[in-house]
Amino acid sequence: MGHYLAGLIEGDGTIIVPTKDKTEKGKSINPIIRIVFALPDLPLAEKLQQVLACGFIQRPKGNYVLYEVQNIQGLVNITNLINGKMRTPKIEALHRLINWLNKKLTNETILPLKLDKSDIGSNSWFAGFSDADSYFQVSLVENKELKTIKRIKCFYKLELQQNYHGDLEANHIVMKLIAEYLQVNLLSRKRIINNKEYTSYIVITSSIATNLLVDNYFNKFPMFSSKQLNYLEWSKVLYLRLNKKHLLRKGALICLEAKNNMNKNRNTWTWNHLNKFYN
Repeated sequence: MGHYLAGLIEGDGTIIVPTKDKTEKGKSINPIIRIVFALPDLPLAEKLQQVLACGFIQRPKGNYVLYEVQNIQGLVNITNLINGKMRTPKIEALHRLINWLNKKLTNETILPLKLDKSDIGSNSWFAGFSDADSYFQVSLVENKELKTIKRIKCFYKLELQQNYHGDLEANHIVMKLIAEYLQVNLLSRKRIINNKEYTSYIVITSSIATNLLVDNYFNKFPMFSSKQLNYLEWSKVLYLRLNKKHLLRKGALICLEAKNNMNKNRNTWTWNHLNKFYN
């Protein structure tokens, strides 16, 4: 649970630590741990709230929901879960939170631990990180006359902004480690959005060998957002391609159905995989 939660927070989460203890009107200001979820992933936010026994869920206007924890005991519990399991520069925000908590706590002191240096494939951190920032895709060319599939490919993609608090290459180390684990090159790109330049690191797998590394990992450490459903469809196609069954009519139909049930094309969600949520 701790590794998964650390990865999820480092991907789509924020740790906000106030510089003041009270507002001008004397109201106490607590830190906030906030995780952003796409609207279809509300069941995962609710599961987190249930398992962690703290926090509340906000539903602002838009296609997303927020899971937030502000009460001190909840902050302590989450801090103890993820301390020593973070891998990105967001650890500095965790350490600021620990310093804040240590000033408030009377019965315990939390020791801020360093970055986790364990192998990427050794725990569920990468599952949480992928739940935040990954994308599974299938591309294919359909032969409608023969009702078969050719030029079929499966892609796993992970993209993360390069900078953190002005450090333009802050996330290079962790993305390089992920690229090495998946045996691919680390890529980068620049985009202009609303006249502002964004730079990011990208990891993409496309070969059978690298996709099998992805598949083997998520078989061991599953994701828990709706991306898990996309992964299951993606994995189905991967093995049909591996065994050349996509060349048969039955296999071709399964591939088409899988592709048409992924990402923006998905219109139904099941959440049975949440029954296996980490303890």
